[in-house]
Amino acid sequence: LLIGVQASATTEASDFTQMLEDLEHGFTGVFVLEIVLRMLSDGWTWIANTGNAADTMLILTTGVLPLWILKPAGVRSDAMRAFAVLRVLRLIRLVRLVRTVPMLRILWSLIQGVLDSGRLWLFTLLLIGVTIYILSIFCIYALANSPELETDETTQDLFQNVPRGAFTLFQFLTLDSWAEPVRSMMKKNPLVTPTVIVSIMTLTLVLANLVTAVIVNNAFGRAQADQYLAVLQKREEMNRQVDEMAKLFEDIDEDHSGSLSAQEYFTALKSNSQVQDLMTLLDIEETEHEEIWRLICYSNDEARLEDFISVLRTLRGEASAKDVFTNLRRLLRANRELDRIAQRIKDGVDCMVFLQAEATAVRIQLGQLLTDVAEFVRTVEPCIPLVPVEASEDQIKEADDKICRKLEALS
Repeated sequence: LLIGVQASATTEASDFTQMLEDLEHGFTGVFVLEIVLRMLSDGWTWIANTGNAADTMLILTTGVLPLWILKPAGVRSDAMRAFAVLRVLRLIRLVRLVRTVPMLRILWSLIQGVLDSGRLWLFTLLLIGVTIYILSIFCIYALANSPELETDETTQDLFQNVPRGAFTLFQFLTLDSWAEPVRSMMKKNPLVTPTVIVSIMTLTLVLANLVTAVIVNNAFGRAQADQYLAVLQKREEMNRQVDEMAKLFEDIDEDHSGSLSAQEYFTALKSNSQVQDLMTLLDIEETEHEEIWRLICYSNDEARLEDFISVLRTLRGEASAKDVFTNLRRLLRANRELDRIAQRIKDGVDCMVFLQAEATAVRIQLGQLLTDVAEFVRTVEPCIPLVPVEASEDQIKEADDKICRKLEALS
């Protein structure tokens, strides 16, 4: 604003001009202080950044040099006026602020589109220039040199040579005052009509719109590729959703306990229009409301605000609500199946521990039995003769009966 006011100020208004000059000194001082503080904060490597270096050079060449060096030295030449013109470049600093302001993101996209399409824009303008040059030559031979229009002043004024023909076609491109002279020429030569129509269609409807299409395409492409803006937009969208759902949670939580009961949830589904609209928006049918509640309060009988927001934000994501809900429901069933499998594994482990204990007890009992057998063998060993003894069957039977009687007596 100050640059524009200084450009419009007259030299006669000396007091006003002096005030503007004082303001210029003040702004330059603020800019220099900003650079010094940034370097003290981030170190001298701050100047190594391309944008910071360009910003510093802009302030030094358009503020410090003309105001604090050349002017006190008494330099009053064209160089001073050149530096005064360069002050306009300070407006570039505003472009850096536009990027982070949400209301000006469309403007930033357009600026980025223009900056990124520099080469394409250059070649498009070159194509327009070549087309105008070719059409101007054609108009000279087809119109200006034709017998019908050779003596026509309007035609000669418009297409006498290539520069005039090129300027006339540029008027056609901008649609500036072309109808009246063309109508007078049309009456004398029928070739004028198709020539003008082809020129306007080629230059205005095709090539001029091509420049706009390139800029817009690059603007949208840059906006999609700008990760910083994408992060900001995603963060704002997330904060907006969280605020909306937190407000909805407060409306449903009738007792203001900070948690949502099943009764409050199902009551809100019947009486709260916001909840009904949300379910309709998410394409959730009435038969699926209970499944949603199970997702919200998976591990408790009451739903917390965090779980409520998490589930609903997931359902409002980029994928369709039906697909997300189906996946969540499958995941819930998978979790329940995993819980059942984990319980069966736990039961199996307990059974294995029990069997291991039983096997240990059997091993101990078997060891005791082997010990007893060994003791029995040592006890009866003296009773076994070292050499074979011949005895009849009656003797063996008699001895057996005697042993049985002694054992009965012992028992």
